[in-house]
Amino acid sequence: MIVVGVDYSMTCPALCFMDTNNPLEFQYSGFQYLSEKKGEQREWDVGAALLIGLPVPEYENNVDRFSKIANQLLAPWIRQIEKEPVKFYIEGYSMASKGRVFEIAEHAGMLKFFLHHYEVPYELVPPTTVKKFATGKGNADKPKMHEAFVNETGVNLMEKMFPSRTGVSSPVSDIVDAYYITKYGVSVEKSRG
Repeated sequence: MIVVGVDYSMTCPALCFMDTNNPLEFQYSGFQYLSEKKGEQREWDVGAALLIGLPVPEYENNVDRFSKIANQLLAPWIRQIEKEPVKFYIEGYSMASKGRVFEIAEHAGMLKFFLHHYEVPYELVPPTTVKKFATGKGNADKPKMHEAFVNETGVNLMEKMFPSRTGVSSPVSDIVDAYYITKYGVSVEKSRG
């Protein structure tokens, strides 16, 4: 089975994928994210099986945007499920969400609609569960998540991808979250046998 972990957002959605038959390690994973920034839209050599940044598709309005982003992220997996089982694990909403919460909900709803439409199974994972799985603390911030990732994998994504930036930022924080959502999903699937 392929497990796809999704850190879904309006500005930089990211996903990670792993085959449950492989070791649960960074070098056996692949990554994809969307970004509106040209400098982030490329393939990266970070020691992973694959890490690709793609452009956010052009859109006319939010419904068009939400639909195109969901389709762009899902298209490869719709073809993949004809070959082997695929299951999505999606980070749920944060209780501290603020700002454009209705748009965020509509955006995530579009992804869930397409998953349902194509009969792709998925589960929601609370953000606190992902953080606790990664760091041991359910309230870990982005720097702590990245620190856990570096300690576990030996790969500092901020240094490899954006050495001139200070602090942990997108898309790195989104990639790290997607990685731990996927690892959590793989561990759940393996425990279920």
